Amino acid sequence: MLLKTVFPIVNSLTREAIENPVDKVVSAGETIHLSNHAMLVSRDGANLNITDSAAPIINNGVITGVILVFNDMTEAYKIRENLNSKEQEQREILSSLIDAVITIDEAGTVLTFNRSAETIFSYSAREVIGNSINMLMPEPDSSRHDYYVQRYCDTGESRVVGLEAGREVTAMRKNKETFPMRILMKELPKDSNGRRRFIGSCHDLTTVKHQEEQLRRSQKMDALGKLTGGVAHDFNNLLGVILGYSDLLKNQLSEQPRLVKYIDSISHAGERGAQLTKKLLSFSRTKSLEAESLNINALLLEQQDMLQKTLTVAVELSLDLDDDLWPVFVDSHDLENAILNMGINAMHAMADNAVQSTFIIQTRNQYLNDIEAKVVGLKPGDYVLLSLSDNGSGMSEDIKEKIFDPFFSTKGELGTGLGLFQIYGLVSRADGAVKVYSEPGKGSDFTLYFPRYIQSDILAADNKAIENAPLANGEKILVVDDEVALRELASELLKAQGYQVVCAENAKQALEVLERESVDLMLSDIIMPEMDGVQLAGVVQEKYPNIKIQLVSGFSGKNEDEMINDELQQNLLYKPYSSQVLFEKISSLLEKKS
Repeated sequence: MLLKTVFPIVNSLTREAIENPVDKVVSAGETIHLSNHAMLVSRDGANLNITDSAAPIINNGVITGVILVFNDMTEAYKIRENLNSKEQEQREILSSLIDAVITIDEAGTVLTFNRSAETIFSYSAREVIGNSINMLMPEPDSSRHDYYVQRYCDTGESRVVGLEAGREVTAMRKNKETFPMRILMKELPKDSNGRRRFIGSCHDLTTVKHQEEQLRRSQKMDALGKLTGGVAHDFNNLLGVILGYSDLLKNQLSEQPRLVKYIDSISHAGERGAQLTKKLLSFSRTKSLEAESLNINALLLEQQDMLQKTLTVAVELSLDLDDDLWPVFVDSHDLENAILNMGINAMHAMADNAVQSTFIIQTRNQYLNDIEAKVVGLKPGDYVLLSLSDNGSGMSEDIKEKIFDPFFSTKGELGTGLGLFQIYGLVSRADGAVKVYSEPGKGSDFTLYFPRYIQSDILAADNKAIENAPLANGEKILVVDDEVALRELASELLKAQGYQVVCAENAKQALEVLERESVDLMLSDIIMPEMDGVQLAGVVQEKYPNIKIQLVSGFSGKNEDEMINDELQQNLLYKPYSSQVLFEKISSLLEKKS
């Protein structure tokens, strides 16, 4: 019987017959070995992985026979396949991890480099494996890393290399861009040559750091808002007294021009102070006083000529406006001022340009997913982006840290330091965000994010004052204010207009008055001790629904968001107010009295 019939041998991968080992020995005259993929097909059809060697039997220099040695390696093959399978599984797990995973030896040579590491560092594994880990870090971190690893190997001190809680380092991508990274290292068993090995898990902290900065800035701005709002409230009370009594004096001294001139100067100074506090309050308020549905493209096209004249011919103005831009809900006057202020800032930043100065304004619609929204501290959704870019001198990180602080300015006496402060407030009130990119010598880019506005039943505030408010018809008004001067001023103004006036210095006194007297309208400050104006209004609306309510605020903070209804909120009177505006508010409410 032929040998190939008794011992049919095939290649386990291709299933093709392998050359008869006897023939190979006879022709070669020497010992041979079968390939690693040899498989013996037994008589019962079973497949056995084998190793085989064949040696010639030589008698007087003539091959008279062949010795065949077969070893059944089936179980060994299965074990090896299982090991290979597990190794492949481990490689796939390492490759699919979000964090970069890198292994190195004690000399810092890279042994493995997973897929996430390729993504984070922008190197392929082939470019890194076999090279020093230092190529992934700039100085001085690269030198420190060598020192820390050597120190650990010498002393066993694990803290220095991040073996306990990890450590934060500066890493470097292939394009030499640096970024913050946290690395956690563990020691692996020594290799077959006795070399020590380490595995490092590397997490890119770029997004985390940005979010921390956004939170820190938000908390800082919130604290500044509360501080400036509180100062503005007290200042407005003083201005209210100054402006109010100026009005009264001007009417009584109308026949003395010299004194009227003095009074006008006092009023003018008071109005300038009022404008300053308005700027401060525009940042600290959580909502805009005159917000409306607005198409930013329309505003930009309308403002284009004025903006170009402001920038002068030395600056090229370029508008790149997205088609069918979504509407936003924002105060158009505040936004106009913000754009103009940004243009002036850009012009100053480009004053020393050696190349053509350009100021580019771009708008676009954009949906922000979870990750994109997180980066700028917003909720996922539709946003309108307004970007204002220049190719000026740019800003250092130090300057960028302070640009939104009130009264911070790089212009010396030429700046008030309220421009960018107001812009931050404008965007915050619209539930948006500001993203700033700037480097020294590379210009600046401010991107303002505004939520897409969908029409609702929000009422527009009507702050128009009329010159000749109608006189009273004997209506009785309750004035509630814990500031004596303001309470007396409001009383004087209303009495001069023909109203009956009764006063209370707090909410408790006001409720006592209402128990014994019939009142047509209550004029109440919001910020008061114990029970504030919002709470008082709630009680009055419940117990005396026919009484009209006019709330007054110098700074209402969170209470403004807790208004009982839209009408009270939209009709809010802000200090310092002129007598004409007060009369208009009062008469308008009384006309609605049923």
